[in-house]
Amino acid sequence: EIKRILEEKLRNIYRWLKEKDLINSFDINKITRKDLLQLNIIINRRISASRDDNEKYDMFNAKKLQANAIRISHMLELLETQGIHALKDYLVKNEEKIKNNTANKSLRELFADREIKKVKRQTIELISRGVVHPKLEKLKELLTSQLQENTNSRVLVFSHFRDSVNNIVRYFEDDNIIRPHKFVGQAHKGADKGLTQKAQIKLLEEFKEGIYNILVGTSVAEEGLDIAECDLVVFYDVVPSAIRSIQRRGRTGRNKEGKIYIMMAEGTRDEGYYWAEKRKEKNMRESLKQLRILK
Repeated sequence: EIKRILEEKLRNIYRWLKEKDLINSFDINKITRKDLLQLNIIINRRISASRDDNEKYDMFNAKKLQANAIRISHMLELLETQGIHALKDYLVKNEEKIKNNTANKSLRELFADREIKKVKRQTIELISRGVVHPKLEKLKELLTSQLQENTNSRVLVFSHFRDSVNNIVRYFEDDNIIRPHKFVGQAHKGADKGLTQKAQIKLLEEFKEGIYNILVGTSVAEEGLDIAECDLVVFYDVVPSAIRSIQRRGRTGRNKEGKIYIMMAEGTRDEGYYWAEKRKEKNMRESLKQLRILK
């Protein structure tokens, strides 16, 4: 139901934007985040070129709709690939902006919408019923199996979203054999504090000693990781970046055989991102082959 509401709202925005000749389709599966970001440039050009007040009014309205389309699209991505807790965290953060008078007009209008309020209510209801994303259950299965097979295993779990890192750590905090800790960058994200360089070094030592056997990190944190002992890497979500994917795979199997799992929610953006990353990696390898030939 939440997915249906969000998709319908997004479709209605796209339909209006298409009527104003700003996009070519109102199919929510065809419009990408990149398209929405580029749309802002198109709208600004239309505003600058317009001599008609009605046209300018429409274009200023289009800017609000473009901003909210990005937000709704992000909500859908969180719901599909991260789960109901990640969506709730996003909704709460934006509500805090509204309460603190730091939200812009488009955000205030979106969160005043009856359907978005319904999304929030249903999100809270599902959480109260203990609903979690299937990825979390599958992750527990993978980690439990790995640690039962080898109690000295060290595992890295990567997520693109810091909120998901927090949710993963919370999910396993009462587990008997899975001892996770978050490993994030130094930057603070609102109330969510980052880790200082000193704290990062201390945490890596505790990880090597076995105080924690799972590090759950973001893409920001991964570049600073130098862990030879890691024997399992899990990508909790898929990011369409060939370089980042290769970097992450390099975190395992340095001193011994390691395993890698990429988690994808079937029929969601995860799959699209996965194949996009594969195409980019293939193109990169082809380019490197050409460079070797030229040498």
